[in-house]
Amino acid sequence: MRATTGVSIGLAMVTTALLPACSAITGNRASVQHVPPLTTANHAGYPCLVFANDRTALYLDAATFKLVDIKDSSQDISYVVEPGGELFTLAFLASGMTHTANGAGALRHTYDLVHGDAASSTLNLRFLGCPIGSTGRTCDATVSITLHDGDPILDFGLEVTKDASTTLRDVHFPILSGLGSSLAGSADTDYIVVPGYPTFASPRSTLRSVVPNLGIDASSAEIPGGVCEQMLSYSDGQGNGGLYLAVEDAFSRRKYLQAKPMPGQQSFVAEVVHYPDGTATAAGWTLPYGIALGPVQGDWYDAAKIYRRRLLAQGRVKPIIQRTDLPGWFLDTNVWYQGQDPLSGSDQMAAFVAHLERIRSALGQPYAFHLYLWWKGSAMATGFPDYFPAVPGFAKALTALREKGVELMPYIDLEMFDTSLPRWTTDNAQLWASRDATGGLNPVYAETRPNVNMCAGTQYWQDLMLSCIKTLVQTYGARSVYLDELHYHAPLCYATQHGHADIGGSYLADGYRTIIRRAQAECGLKDLVLTGEHSSETYADLLAGQLVWAGVFPTALPAHEAILKDCTVNFGMQMMKSDLANLDSFAAKIGLQFTQGRQLGWINLDQGDLLGEAFAPQMAFLKSAAQCRGAAQDFLLYGEFLRPPDVSSAGTQTVGWSLAPIGGESQQTIPTVWAAAYRAPNHDLGMVLVNVTSTPRALAIPVNSRDWFVRSGGVYYRSDWRDGAWRQPVRERLGATLSVEVPAYAPTVVRLHEGEIR
Repeated sequence: MRATTGVSIGLAMVTTALLPACSAITGNRASVQHVPPLTTANHAGYPCLVFANDRTALYLDAATFKLVDIKDSSQDISYVVEPGGELFTLAFLASGMTHTANGAGALRHTYDLVHGDAASSTLNLRFLGCPIGSTGRTCDATVSITLHDGDPILDFGLEVTKDASTTLRDVHFPILSGLGSSLAGSADTDYIVVPGYPTFASPRSTLRSVVPNLGIDASSAEIPGGVCEQMLSYSDGQGNGGLYLAVEDAFSRRKYLQAKPMPGQQSFVAEVVHYPDGTATAAGWTLPYGIALGPVQGDWYDAAKIYRRRLLAQGRVKPIIQRTDLPGWFLDTNVWYQGQDPLSGSDQMAAFVAHLERIRSALGQPYAFHLYLWWKGSAMATGFPDYFPAVPGFAKALTALREKGVELMPYIDLEMFDTSLPRWTTDNAQLWASRDATGGLNPVYAETRPNVNMCAGTQYWQDLMLSCIKTLVQTYGARSVYLDELHYHAPLCYATQHGHADIGGSYLADGYRTIIRRAQAECGLKDLVLTGEHSSETYADLLAGQLVWAGVFPTALPAHEAILKDCTVNFGMQMMKSDLANLDSFAAKIGLQFTQGRQLGWINLDQGDLLGEAFAPQMAFLKSAAQCRGAAQDFLLYGEFLRPPDVSSAGTQTVGWSLAPIGGESQQTIPTVWAAAYRAPNHDLGMVLVNVTSTPRALAIPVNSRDWFVRSGGVYYRSDWRDGAWRQPVRERLGATLSVEVPAYAPTVVRLHEGEIR
């Protein structure tokens, strides 16, 4: 049962409404007296409504509901330094033109307070009679904000009511203008983290990336797309706190998060842009998911863990250890190679097989090979989706290599159609291509071929992609398939006959999920392994693994890993000839993958194979890391990624580092020892370290009791992996630091187990 306070006061003229001191909540049990978290106060020069608990205070202009402040009450830190921004902007299509509406100019602003239970309240802000541009039409909007006792996070919702003569095209909500920490000096240290991308420094002025000259900004966080999760976090850079902004949408509907400096470069704006799915006659629209916003005490890591808890609570994404659909051969894979050299005949295929067998012998353990050019055309972005027949000898190669311990994973592309193919005409495939707002085709890689983007929401394209996967499995014997462009930033589709509503909604993610589910159900292979490009929550529950080939930023904060590491198997990193030729560069890249829990390598065969005396040190390092990864699966495969340990005492080094495919060769400053911390499913703590230099390192790592779930002064059994084996567990008391010796060019894992060793 819920009861409102009965407060609904027009505030266009009343700026200091008197609020009730308490409200009775009636239900099956006795009435509970609840003090509403809503008061009034003057703040930053504005008469404000103050919606607050003991952790968070939200200040809104009492007359217009403009954003005045978001405050961490316990630390007295404000996160709006330039108040007065509107909370939303609505874009409508009317009479063939786009018009906008927001709270400005509304005829009335009213609110009411609703108590859901003794521990939560919802503030409803109503913007009535908002002008839609110069059309003479109006709309109404209701912003709902829910606050729970003891929780710093506010949950936002939005409902729009309009007449049938306008179509709602996109919604910017919430718009958080004038952001920045009030903490002294934070303007020089603050940053934004979007999982999967480099850290974005100086958000109030330049929003520059720590990886220079890449032309990337936070507005590239499109969903579903290359972005890993539906969140961004702001930190003051001093460890005191920041802001958390996340979308809680299990269906990955079309949207994007963006941030950019305000005009005066003293603050920044962050917002979420939504694409409503509906029809032109719809009389209203409700945001079909929640937006979470609030102050964070801590930094990017604390924000990531908030997102992780709320993501797992949705129930779809779950840890790998709880899944039963992943075969052992894939989970036990530690090394990947890949190749994009054309294969044109059975003799060439036989030579290719022999080459991969030599790598298998040198590596001394099974590995997987990501095979690109296996189809008759053997040219990238050419002839898609007309793959078959495959290059002669392809099916035989799959079987022969599997028997030798090499798994071939063939490639297909999920979004591209070469319009020069006869099938384009005979299938009348243009009916199922995605369309832009003018009705035109959406080109993709047009500089290579006359390729267009196909709409994943159509039955035609789903059937065709399923047919390709089934043929690979049932005719050629593949048991793994790579689905390229799965996280491609596909253009919005304006086609009207595709069966998806309007331009928004979840049709893109739903279409790809349908292809994956049908392949798993119809290919006749129980343990079919499907992998996709990039890594995100969108398909983490369905895919066996996700390629992070573009994850080459050595200074990117591992927010993605802190959220999703134990819920998906990541593999790869783009490795160029220069990375393979230099031991320090090679060790640096493999070491970063190793500590982040990825399957290692994705070594480009056309860039080098690591065979021969010149590559003996690199091959030895790779073998050592792969062996250690296999021995520490409970951390590096199944473990939850914790806050990385502080190994700054070991110093840094500068190495050559290829940023391909994002950028060229550069010099990067990295730690001499890569380090990560993991919590195994049985709650053991794993300290994962790899020395990427020629000098042995003796470390004294400060113990982080808060984030590692261990106690300084507690007694643990300690066991170290060194030199290819686990040492006998030794019982010791954990001090303020953890002493670890890491040999040159080698991995080390320290396990701390509380309780008896069985």
